[in-house]
Amino acid sequence: MKIKLLLPLLILFYQIVFAQAPPKVEFRILASKGKNLVNHKHYSTGHKLYPSDQITITQGGYIGLVHKSGKTFEFREVGSFAVSDIAAKLEESNHNRPTRFSDFVTNEFTKDSHIKIDKSKFNKKAAEETDLHKKEKIDLLLPDSKVIQTVEVLYDTLIISWKKHEANTNIHVASLINYKNEVAFTAETSDTSIALICDEKMFLQGETFTLEIIIKDKPDKKLVQRKFMIVPHDKFSILHEEVIDLNHNIPEDNALNNYLKAEFYAKNGLFFEALNHFQKAVILEKDVPDYVIGFNNYLASFGLNNFIVETKKH
Repeated sequence: MKIKLLLPLLILFYQIVFAQAPPKVEFRILASKGKNLVNHKHYSTGHKLYPSDQITITQGGYIGLVHKSGKTFEFREVGSFAVSDIAAKLEESNHNRPTRFSDFVTNEFTKDSHIKIDKSKFNKKAAEETDLHKKEKIDLLLPDSKVIQTVEVLYDTLIISWKKHEANTNIHVASLINYKNEVAFTAETSDTSIALICDEKMFLQGETFTLEIIIKDKPDKKLVQRKFMIVPHDKFSILHEEVIDLNHNIPEDNALNNYLKAEFYAKNGLFFEALNHFQKAVILEKDVPDYVIGFNNYLASFGLNNFIVETKKH
C-alpha cells in the first residue's frame, strides 16, 4: 500500500525537477552590426541565445552566430525570428559533418573572450632613429622579435608585407637563407610586399632559416633579419589532419568562417595563416566591429600597432 502511495509522489517529484531544469544554450552571438535586438532588448557580443528567444534584425544589420554543435550561421535577413526556427533551419542544411573543428568552435567560442583593445597603446613612435634610417625604414608585418624570436610556418608561399616611409623609394631584395648560410630563394620588389617560395625542396621540417631584406643598391645594409622555422614533423602531421577537417567543416568563404579559421590558426601559433584569414574577415565585413577588434587584438599582441585597423562608429 505504501509503495502505491509513494509512486505518484516520485513521479510528481521528477516532473517538478525536470520542469525546473534550465534551458540549454542554442547559440552564442560572436559578431554583430546594427541596432538588432534579442527579446526586444539590446545585447552585447557573446550573448547566449535560448530556443525560446526571439531576435530582431534591423535594416543593414548583421549577426554571426555559433551553434551549440559548433556550426556557424550568418544572419542578416530583416525581421523578427524565433531562435528555435533558426536552429531548425541550420540543422536541415548541415548533415553528417565531422566534429573535430565543431569541438574547437564550441570550446573556444562559447566564452566571453572579446576584450576591447587599449587604443592608448596604438601608434606609439619607436625609439629615435637617425634621419637616414627613417628614410630607409620599413615596418614589417611580422611579430616583434621581442614577442616571438622564431616564427613557425607551414610549407607555403610566404607573403611578406611592410609599410615604408614616403621617402623610401628603394628596391628591396628579400632572401631566405638556410642553416648552412646558403640562399635558398630570393626575390626583389619596389612595392610593399613580396612572395617568397618556401617548400620541402628547400627546407626540412623543423629546420630554422632566416629572412633577410636589404636595399638593392646597398647590399651591406641589412634592414631585416628574422628567424623562421618549418613546423616540426609531429606538429605538422596533427595540423595537416586538422586543417583538412577545418576546411571540410566550414567551406563557405564568409567573414564569420574566416574569423573562426583565423582564431584556429592563431591558437596553433601559425601567424601567416591567422593573419590571412583575419584580413579576409575584415575585408568581407569591414563594418562589423567585432571582426575588426579581434584582428586588432591579434596585431597588438605582436606589437604591430602600426597596422591597426580603425573601427567605424555606428
